Amino acid sequence: MIERLGFYFRYALRNIQRGGRWTALAILCITAGVATVVALRSMGLAIGDTLTNNVRIETKGDLLIRSGESFGDFGGDGAQPFIPAQLRRLQAWAETKNAKTTAFMSGRGVQITKADGERFGRPSFIGSYFIDPQTYPPTHDIRALDPPDVPLAELLTGGNEIVVSDNLASQSGLAVGDKVRVSGTEQLYEVRGIISAAEETSTTNFLNAFFGFAYLDLANAQTVIDEEFAPNRLGLLFADAPSQDQMQTLIDQIDQIAPQTSVTTTFDLMRRYQRIAQYLGDFIVVMGLGALLIGGVGIMNTMLVLVRRRTNEIAAVKTFGLKASQVAALFFTEALMLGLIGSLLGLIAGVGLSVIVNQYGSIALRQQLVWQIYPEALIFGFTLGMIVTGIFGVAPILTAVRVRPNIILRPNENHLAALGILQSIALLIFVTISLGLIVGHIVRPSFDLIRQASAETQTAPSALIIDDDDDEPQQNISQNISQDAPPPAILPSPYALGVIGVAFAFVCFAIIIAILWLIVFLISKMPAFGSVTLRLALRNLSANRLRTATTLLALIAGMLSLSSIAFVGEGTRELLNLQLNRSFGGNVLVFPLPGIPQPIVKSALDKALQDVNVQYRTVISNYSADLRHAQTEPTELNFSVWDSDNPDIYSSRGALNAGRMLRPEDRGQPLIVMPAEIAADLAIEVGQQVTLARDDSEETTLQVIGIINPASSLSPFGNNSALVPPAVVPTSAANSNLYSYQVPAEDLNRALAELSSVVIVFSIDVGFIDGLLSRLINQFAAIPTIVGLLSLLAASVIMANTVALSTLERRRQIGILKAIGLKPGRVLRVMFIESSLVSLLSAVIGVGLSALIIVLLSTAGGIAIPLPTDARITALALLAAAVFIGWMATFLSARVAIKERVMNVLRYD
Repeated sequence: MIERLGFYFRYALRNIQRGGRWTALAILCITAGVATVVALRSMGLAIGDTLTNNVRIETKGDLLIRSGESFGDFGGDGAQPFIPAQLRRLQAWAETKNAKTTAFMSGRGVQITKADGERFGRPSFIGSYFIDPQTYPPTHDIRALDPPDVPLAELLTGGNEIVVSDNLASQSGLAVGDKVRVSGTEQLYEVRGIISAAEETSTTNFLNAFFGFAYLDLANAQTVIDEEFAPNRLGLLFADAPSQDQMQTLIDQIDQIAPQTSVTTTFDLMRRYQRIAQYLGDFIVVMGLGALLIGGVGIMNTMLVLVRRRTNEIAAVKTFGLKASQVAALFFTEALMLGLIGSLLGLIAGVGLSVIVNQYGSIALRQQLVWQIYPEALIFGFTLGMIVTGIFGVAPILTAVRVRPNIILRPNENHLAALGILQSIALLIFVTISLGLIVGHIVRPSFDLIRQASAETQTAPSALIIDDDDDEPQQNISQNISQDAPPPAILPSPYALGVIGVAFAFVCFAIIIAILWLIVFLISKMPAFGSVTLRLALRNLSANRLRTATTLLALIAGMLSLSSIAFVGEGTRELLNLQLNRSFGGNVLVFPLPGIPQPIVKSALDKALQDVNVQYRTVISNYSADLRHAQTEPTELNFSVWDSDNPDIYSSRGALNAGRMLRPEDRGQPLIVMPAEIAADLAIEVGQQVTLARDDSEETTLQVIGIINPASSLSPFGNNSALVPPAVVPTSAANSNLYSYQVPAEDLNRALAELSSVVIVFSIDVGFIDGLLSRLINQFAAIPTIVGLLSLLAASVIMANTVALSTLERRRQIGILKAIGLKPGRVLRVMFIESSLVSLLSAVIGVGLSALIIVLLSTAGGIAIPLPTDARITALALLAAAVFIGWMATFLSARVAIKERVMNVLRYD
């Protein structure tokens, strides 16, 4: 047995050596796939470590108490402070537990503006932390980047001082010593230090990574900004970290001391982050599995070609007495050795590639990932590489087994072994089930977590807490609702789901490959315009259309993913830049705090902007009323009033279906423009009368002068909002108001700075929305981008492998062409034209599909997203990259064969 195994390995090694550059490219295919899996798995593990290693710092200790009930573990109504007596009781209780405490205020919307004399920078929306620098945070010392290594407590000393994050400093051009204006006051604050954004950046505080944050002294802010500022967060750090059971006891005690509070513990965050890391890690690996499958296809194609070229050799060894099972063992050993070498090289490449991949993970997570070598990722990648190689090695093995020994008697005839229909179907079923089980095994941990979360949801206790304003705790009523809850959702088996998913993917791939096969066939029939070189290239293109179609699919997948990301992101941004200003009537938007009367807000805004050049002023008021028409039942209707000195304020409110749009001279006239959907439902036509009955019992009869299709515009109050002229309904009856100002670009910063001093409003410029969208696109596109790049890399390798196999199959043809006088350079040009056609076709289809998908989606949504100008550069770059990939694949794979002597080629073949 040992001797037989030794023979299998020696035979496999000899064949790998004989294969030369062709087996080298097959190895490179699996190397690219394993490297992709290792790099992506390493990124997933690094994300998990980053999330779970900082939970104690994020909770500002072992647990974080928040005033009031808020949505999620963090966030909520940051303006709601602790009741002073309640905070004192909590601090006294923490002292009895020998715990360090820090009380601070967070979650309040704050803007800062760089101020240089009469010049202002662009106001920045930031995260804010009003703290006691002597106690914040209790977990560690925050030290500045500038001045280097200075503690936070030495930077905030009680004056008008502020410490900003490095990303905020970079975006706003701030340096130590600069003066800034903080919203809510006209007094200037001095930038005393710059600290790392990682101090307050996490998945629960991701906006800090986008816009930055600042530390301010709470006691100073109470004097300078608002005396009602008070802590709304209390972090507790115990001398010895409590266990989970001890933590529950502490939470129960906190409920008795301060009923109207919510608590987040390190265990809560750890459980959440472990789930996030598992879901994200599994998702990333499944996305990257395509690159490994491409590698398996490369090995299968290579071995199929080599099997066909070694037909006489296989017949000979069968003649010498080897059984079909032994021949299968020979080729299975060869496939495993190819996979072994490729997987080992893939481990090395994957470790190096993970350095680059982690940078994209940092963008997606908005936290710096610490790079390290993960043995789990190496074992995972190596195991997958060997399994996939074994699966795709079955087809060449079955082909080799079908070679008949008697063909050795007819060595001069071509004998092409091929699988039968039943064997092909059985092979496809085997591959589908095998790959489906792999996918199921990868996602099984995520399914287990989903089941666990579902079970916990069904048995979670529900607490009803009632508290009056007398600051004394009332009855805490808790009950387990598991008896009345429905049973947990039954999830399908991950293995069954994996098999179904792979089967569905194969069906889709089969349809796509069939279409590509037809496209390749049609292109091969194109006229050559008298060019012999082009005719040869077109003819060669159709020599193995199935392999060409598979290569096209791999390249198209990479091109499609990269171009889609660029087109959607840039197209959405370009659309917003074109429509936001006209949709809101200006480039500065002001949102008043709820409950403030409009005259007070308007007076404060006019005073703040009295010295600023404002081109147009607009007040957009939103109302709701019951719409009555003819004999129909009353229908709820939202309508808005645009009170503006801009004569073109109604020009872009939407596309008219009938009638006309409002005009400035319609002010005070009982008119209305109805949305098309409601008009159609109620059979309302232009010229008819409708009645609006508001909550104040007043009724207003209006004449319909137009019917609008507002889906083509971005209305701040929804697409089904009607339009009524100003001075028709009382402004005091409005549900909400939005103030819009059109300010010249040179005065924009000053206007925003002056508005930031008005404490009863929140103001932003339209560019803020664009900036937020850009950052969100960059974040969410990071992981798909790196997966697309890695898939394109794997497709490049299979492209080189395809060209190499085509060259190997055409050695006789190349030898004959050279024998009849065709020079090597011209033969090489034929190969270059062929690869260029494949590359250009893949780029055109991939980029074209991206553009088509965007057009279809935008049309379905009623908004036409154009092919963005900036994304056209990306499209051209992808076209150039596709051609470069084809040329490099041809140069590396075909050049050596073409330089071979004619007599060698003809003698060997």
